[in-house]
Amino acid sequence: PMFGLDPQARIDYGYGAITKLTPMAKKLIKTAYGKLPDRSYAGGTSNGGRHAMIAATRLGDQYDGILASTPGFHLPRAAAAQLYTAQQLRRVATDENDLSTALTLTERKVLAKAILDRCDALDGVADGLVQDVEACRTAFDIHKHVPVCSSTRDGTCLSTEQIDVLANIYRGPVNSAGQALYATQPFDPGLVGSNWASWKFESSVGTARDPVAVGILFQVPPDPTVTQNSRQFAFNFNFDTDYPKLSATNDVYTESSMSFMMPPDELNLDKLRNHGGKIIV
Repeated sequence: PMFGLDPQARIDYGYGAITKLTPMAKKLIKTAYGKLPDRSYAGGTSNGGRHAMIAATRLGDQYDGILASTPGFHLPRAAAAQLYTAQQLRRVATDENDLSTALTLTERKVLAKAILDRCDALDGVADGLVQDVEACRTAFDIHKHVPVCSSTRDGTCLSTEQIDVLANIYRGPVNSAGQALYATQPFDPGLVGSNWASWKFESSVGTARDPVAVGILFQVPPDPTVTQNSRQFAFNFNFDTDYPKLSATNDVYTESSMSFMMPPDELNLDKLRNHGGKIIV
């Protein structure tokens, strides 16, 4: 992630690579086969899905088909939201160096069951999946439908403090004025899975992902010291004073992460449409 200290490398990571490599690839094909490709396609998932959206919006007239799977449109904000999750989990963790102590697997199963009891059948089939996410937002109230511990945590219930923390996490990050800073999260029984646990308990504080991405790649100015203690960086991230750095620029970093990481206009697919191209998101 230290490449984030280089202003040009930031832009290349955001959109520069695909805008440069697309014509290079076509030129290489023409050199090898004597003609340009008959059809050009792009696809990707997560950050790759974001790159696919970059292709669709910036280079829509260069592609015939694009598959953007679960594209990470607003990755700087998503990474910051992970830091907010870490701060919330810290409040109820019995060991702040192990955020899984904030919500054990047994306790996550209690929450998952409560979600399924209210939302599983809303999509027409009781199959252990919550597919009607919007209906579940109305049907499930985390303050009403989760068993509350009358005394200590014993794995059969959640404490009032845990429920408050989870309500904040599902609502999404806010600043001190109560302004929403990112999207809400759906109520999903998949929280019992190891992937969910890894993202929430480890990636939110570890050097492999969110704190380092925010501190070095996304904010202006970058803070390379985040690698020395990424956990404390996450815990101390201020959503009043630090969050605006995701949209900041200066004389060295003249393009903010919310500019170079996002399509210039994510809803404008005129280039692709006018070219006759198709996209599946």
